[in-house]
Amino acid sequence: SLYNTVYFVLFNVPLTTMFSVFLATILNQKIRGISIFRTMFYLPAVLSGVAVYILWMQLLSPSAGLINTFLGWFHISGPAWLFDPNWTKPALILMKIWSSGGAMLLYLATLQNVPRSLYESAAIDGAGVWGKFKNITLPLITPIIFYDVI
Repeated sequence: SLYNTVYFVLFNVPLTTMFSVFLATILNQKIRGISIFRTMFYLPAVLSGVAVYILWMQLLSPSAGLINTFLGWFHISGPAWLFDPNWTKPALILMKIWSSGGAMLLYLATLQNVPRSLYESAAIDGAGVWGKFKNITLPLITPIIFYDVI
C-alpha cells in the first residue's frame, strides 16, 4: 500500500503539475476563440464521477477500448489497462492528468497577473520564448506551484 502511494505521488504530482502549467501557458494566449478551449480543458474537472468512470471504461477496455483500437491500427497489442496489475497505476495516473483542469485554471489565473511589461522588457533585451518562461513566468508562479503541489 505504501509502495503504491509513493509510486502514485512520485509520478502523478510532477506530471500533473507540468501538464497543468503547460496547458495554462498555452491557454493564456490572446487568440480568437480561446474561451472555447479553456472550457474544453476545464470541463473534465467538473464532470460527474459516474460519467468520467464510464468514459474511461470505454477508453481503456482491453477488447473494444478506443485506445487499444487505435494501437491496433499500428499492430501494437494494447494492455488490459485496468485489469493488469502492471498497467493499473499508469492508467490511474493518466486519468488524473486528464482531469487537471482545476489546477490549470489556478495557473491560468496566476499567469494573467504576471505584468506584461516584464515580457516586453525581456523581448527588448532579446529573450526568447524559453528565456521568458524560465526567467519571468516560472519564478512568478512558483508560489502557486508550491501551493498546488502541497
